Amino acid sequence: MSSTQSFKPGSPALLSYRIASPLRLFFIVAGILVLVDLAAGGFTWWFLQQTKALSEQKAESYALGQAQLLEESVLRTFAHLDGALLGSADEYRLYKDGRLPREALNAYIARVTTNLATPYGLRVTDRSGVIAFGDNRNAAPSSIADRPFFTALRNNPKASVVSQIVSSKVPGQSSLVFARRISATDGSFDGITYTAISLEEVGKQLSRAAVGYNGFVALRDEAGLARFTGSTAVRDGLARTASAEDGVPRLYAFRRIADHPLHIIVGLDPSAYLGDWREMASTTVAAVLGFLVLSVLIARRVYGDCRRRLAAIHDLAGRENAFRTVFEAAPVGMELVSLDGKLLKVNVALCEMLGYSMDELSGKPLAKVTDPDDIEKDRTAVELVISNKNDSMKIEKRYIHKDGHTIWTQRTVTLARDEAGKPSYLIAQIEDITERKEEQSEIHGLAHYDTLTGLPNRRMLMNRLGRHLKQAHWNQKVLALMFIDLDGFKKINDTLGHDVGDELLKAAAGRLSSCVRGDDTVARLGGDEFVVILKEIPDPANAALVAQKVVTTIAAPIQVASHELRVTASIGIGIFSPAKPVDMDELIKQADTAMYWTKQAGRNGYHFFDSKRAAEQAA
Repeated sequence: MSSTQSFKPGSPALLSYRIASPLRLFFIVAGILVLVDLAAGGFTWWFLQQTKALSEQKAESYALGQAQLLEESVLRTFAHLDGALLGSADEYRLYKDGRLPREALNAYIARVTTNLATPYGLRVTDRSGVIAFGDNRNAAPSSIADRPFFTALRNNPKASVVSQIVSSKVPGQSSLVFARRISATDGSFDGITYTAISLEEVGKQLSRAAVGYNGFVALRDEAGLARFTGSTAVRDGLARTASAEDGVPRLYAFRRIADHPLHIIVGLDPSAYLGDWREMASTTVAAVLGFLVLSVLIARRVYGDCRRRLAAIHDLAGRENAFRTVFEAAPVGMELVSLDGKLLKVNVALCEMLGYSMDELSGKPLAKVTDPDDIEKDRTAVELVISNKNDSMKIEKRYIHKDGHTIWTQRTVTLARDEAGKPSYLIAQIEDITERKEEQSEIHGLAHYDTLTGLPNRRMLMNRLGRHLKQAHWNQKVLALMFIDLDGFKKINDTLGHDVGDELLKAAAGRLSSCVRGDDTVARLGGDEFVVILKEIPDPANAALVAQKVVTTIAAPIQVASHELRVTASIGIGIFSPAKPVDMDELIKQADTAMYWTKQAGRNGYHFFDSKRAAEQAA
């Protein structure tokens, strides 16, 4: 059909077109839904694989951690046994040198055996393997010369200690033998000292491990490990295998016990550590299947809406032009920023806000027009948006105008992605809030600072005092609170007027601030009343030094216009100390009381609060 062909109602061509177009759109939408379903299935598979891998990693870490804990527990037991072996070896050398009677050595071995609390006791052999001490039987001396642990120490001069699992003829009564070589003064072999601990006792220690349903914990020597794994390759680390002993597939953590040919084996059953994952997987798969069913229902329902959807697709081509128009005509600043922080495009409003031309800003690093103190904050916000932790980010940021002054803005950043979904560039909207910030700063100052002197007011004083008291209590430091009243101010204010009085107060505030450290607080309560917080001073004597400095400084003449004015300071001091802590209200009361004592004493000085004096006055 040519482009010039017309359609008439009822014509075959028009009917064919009306039928074909919805069917065509239906198949397009159906194809998209199929792709979405495939994506959902693929994502579900990926998600389940990732979460399964995470569960397995957690299980691996847990199994290794349990093996390490068991190793540490067993090593403590081994160290206790080895300490007994070392002691008995030293005692045996004394005996051989003739410096220790046989009875004393027997008594020592008996004590050690009692402390070891093991039914095997502790024994010492001579160089031929005959048990010389520790065997309480009355029968002829027995020999262990054929035992592997004896021959290992006898034949290897470098060997110092041997630990071996020894099987018993009685089922279930195998033991773990510890033996230490005894060397003569010339380094030759002179026998061994050994003891043992039942594997049942070791099993009690291993049973403390929390390995869940069908878990497995064991102690194996080299031969036992090979029998267990069915291979000589596995020694340390992790393995997913079926045990050669019970055939149950598990995740096993193998850990060699330091300096011993023994291994701790911890096994976790997959049904235990993957139980939650399998439950979650079942729920997820059911949800995906439900989504697939829903997709089919949606595909059937979108048939009647196909024409509107087609129009929406056609409209997409015009959206870029619409965005360009909005971008350029926006009354607020707009910018497109590359992922490496360069300005790709700016609008007229942003140029007017910053005082640059469009050519000057295009290609310029954003950091060049950003306040240095806000560069890191801006970078963090962009990283959060790019990492998809936030779809968009709104921050307050300072730009630098071309002439150098600061502009406060509220910057909203959104990430634009390409067709593949990868981050492409950033879209930022910038609103000038300089005037609002200045108003907020002014309001904050009115709320927390004295408008006449610029000192903290009562509200800020209370906040700082509460915070400093907590710090002094935590750091075990002394804090001093000084109440200061200007003597003679009222007379000057009444006779010379409020303007002179105000200037006098500002001068006094400056002098008070010069008497303290930078991190101390000088506040004005109102009228001629001031408060000083001396935080974390070594002792109350420091407060006395500051108080005397204030008295001397305030007493010096103050020149206001043509008037040479004199006032003095009456000071009361309350002390918070770790030895005698008080709360904030009590400390304020103490400083105020001490100030009135100064006034009663003739003013122009200071007094510390004295609890005994206060009690006498209250009586």
